[in-house]
Amino acid sequence: MKKKIGIFTLVAVAAIIVVLVVASVIENLYGTDFAHKYIYGADWFCAVWAILAISGMAYIFSNKLQRRPALFVFHIAFAFILLGAGVTHYFGREGYLHVREGNSTNIVTDDMGILVERLPFEVTLERFLLETHESNNNVKDYVSHLSIEGEQVKVSMNNIYKRDGYRF
Repeated sequence: MKKKIGIFTLVAVAAIIVVLVVASVIENLYGTDFAHKYIYGADWFCAVWAILAISGMAYIFSNKLQRRPALFVFHIAFAFILLGAGVTHYFGREGYLHVREGNSTNIVTDDMGILVERLPFEVTLERFLLETHESNNNVKDYVSHLSIEGEQVKVSMNNIYKRDGYRF
């Protein structure tokens, strides 16, 4: 039984790798929005990840990895990462806050421009910077300097700002 679980888990990992490679090619050919809609955001893709997580947990316990704390924690961390991704995917909301430099808004829209909701506060874009690498001028970071109810905030790709349950 342990061998079958191990083989099934290995097949699930291989399937994820194949899907991710194909998804990368499709994203390159048809764009990020297309790949997100039909692959990354699709229920079947989540199901493949769930199968991998379940088979991985079965593998962990069938091989008694809980007796080896470092190895157990390393493997169980993947399950928590997938659980967090699933919660975000199914219960999180995504929207866009379109604001020009020097202007304010509290309107969040989806990618079609339809109102998703109004924020309980105004967001002002004080300054937007596009940082590039000096060697090749490739984009290094997108930096927004925001003002939210008098609070000055710097937001970038790796510097997320959280307020009242919203993430910027």
